[in-house]
Amino acid sequence: MAKDVRCSVTTCAYHDSNNKCLAKEIKVSKCNCSSPCDEQETECGTFKLK
Repeated sequence: MAKDVRCSVTTCAYHDSNNKCLAKEIKVSKCNCSSPCDEQETECGTFKLK
């Protein structure tokens, strides 16, 4: 698990109820969000839909 990584993307499979990321590794990606980012969009390359 990535240590002490906070995340507010509740639609991600790695998100827990304490806003922590439970992924073993985190990939940082280039932003493909609309401008400005919508609340449901993320820049995380590790994101996996629940």
